[in-house]
Amino acid sequence: MWESSLAVSKRTRLTERFTLNFRAEAFNVFNHPNYAKPNSNFSSGAFGLITTILNTGPTGTGGTRKIEGMLRLEF
Repeated sequence: MWESSLAVSKRTRLTERFTLNFRAEAFNVFNHPNYAKPNSNFSSGAFGLITTILNTGPTGTGGTRKIEGMLRLEF
């Protein structure tokens, strides 16, 4: 089970008092699925098949690729 994340940031001084900070983050950059365990019910027609991923929620291992950005003015 693995998942790669990436973050980049750039800080730019606008004046002596103000600074603009930009940050972008990407989670599960390669969109690699982390599969759940196979079906272990002998009487099921799907025995031995993997039909789901570990996490389908908005965050956590096994989710889809997510990208977010942030822009902050510091003074």
